[in-house]
Amino acid sequence: MVGAAGLCVAVLSGCGVESPLSNTSWQVADVYTSPEYPSTVPDSIAGLVSINFGNTTISGFTGCVPLQGIVSFYQDASEKSSSPGDPATEVKADILRVDSIEFDEVNEENCTGHAQFIHDAMVEFFKASEYSLTRPSDHEVILTVRSSDPQARFLEQPAVRLVSSQS
Repeated sequence: MVGAAGLCVAVLSGCGVESPLSNTSWQVADVYTSPEYPSTVPDSIAGLVSINFGNTTISGFTGCVPLQGIVSFYQDASEKSSSPGDPATEVKADILRVDSIEFDEVNEENCTGHAQFIHDAMVEFFKASEYSLTRPSDHEVILTVRSSDPQARFLEQPAVRLVSSQS
């Protein structure tokens, strides 16, 4: 009996614990806008570009300015549906709807080069209002633009890859 209990503890301790979506600091690792542009956030601003979720809020930093907004989480009714489905907690959600988002005013003198490129990509990305939310690993989230066009699922959609700083 003790051996079995010890085995269970060993097996469980080897399992990763999924970072909660809210109350976790998420660093933007990649911004996939189009195949011809690099996706990786440059080292010069890595760690600065971030997104944080609350139960109904989003905040973060684009590389140049803070962002803040209101979000809703949903569970997809079906993959073929273009509507978001049922409301869900952030734990069970596979769809994120950005109900509103605001970016602070950019100081053109301080927002140049790589920071400006990532900032512009983030602003463009958040012009969409609905995103598929996937969890490829315990400490990784990918937000992918959802489209009401049924043919869009065959095209590469813009996406952002987030990694948590929690281990």
